[in-house]
Amino acid sequence: ESAPATAAELAAGVVAAGGWPTRLCSEGGRLNGAALTSDGRRLWSAADERGAMRLRVWSVDTAQCERTHEIGVAAWAVCAHAGVVYVGAADGAIHRFLETGAQPGERFEGGGTKPVLALEAEPRARPAWQRDGASARERGPLLLSAGADGCVRAYELPLRADGLGRRAIAGTRVLLDGGGADGVTSVRALAACQLPSEGLPGAAGRALLAGGDEGVVRAFSLRDGGGCGEAQGAPVAAGASIHALASLGVGKAAAALDSGALLVLRAALTQPPAHGWAFTAPTVSWAAVQLLDGHATVAWTVAAAWRQA
Repeated sequence: ESAPATAAELAAGVVAAGGWPTRLCSEGGRLNGAALTSDGRRLWSAADERGAMRLRVWSVDTAQCERTHEIGVAAWAVCAHAGVVYVGAADGAIHRFLETGAQPGERFEGGGTKPVLALEAEPRARPAWQRDGASARERGPLLLSAGADGCVRAYELPLRADGLGRRAIAGTRVLLDGGGADGVTSVRALAACQLPSEGLPGAAGRALLAGGDEGVVRAFSLRDGGGCGEAQGAPVAAGASIHALASLGVGKAAAALDSGALLVLRAALTQPPAHGWAFTAPTVSWAAVQLLDGHATVAWTVAAAWRQA
């Protein structure tokens, strides 16, 4: 096993790039969420502007607003994937928009009635695989949601209504059940991360990070079948409430904290002893490796995009 990397090595490539040159909401408004489109050329923002809820689409090149959508209910989460933008609403619904064009959105019931505070999508579909007698079918990427009911839910993309007239999403799976009772700790942030690929077939090489008012980051496996949602290692204490999470590449993520700082996390794989011929997957754990100064007040959202050179 190689020697552990230093904190500086682990955080390589995470640098401040300056601020957005224009306001993302009007004076006195509040920015609730933001997401870069699949190609990184536009930024979608959700803002509460004195009771009016607006989704805006911004050009990254010019920092100018290109168009505006209104959904009539508070929006708390924005996620873009494969040409589609998903918006989580205060009534538990999920709205679907095309990244380009001015078409109105489609509304789906997400499975809960409390606000959807976070949305995240796996970056790509999971291919079929076979190894040492085990196998899994190909499936679409998962859209993951979390919110004020303390639950984390997964939906296979593309979203499909259940056909019962309520526009509920077919095939909804609950990965983390917060119970939905009053006083439950809200989950406010999600990030789907690619893990180092050594010894991890298929979707076992993907993890979901979740955080919120509890002030810890929890990691879950996005592997196939019944193991989907299993915890990966111990929770990582952040020292403050977590408002946003974002993947920073393979095995790395950042958390935006109530303190205004960004916490960088990294995954580590440990290969357990082999037992005969059976395949034994490595165990995965996460650790905090660097705390970056960010904002003087609460860091509400963080967005990252990766472009191939």
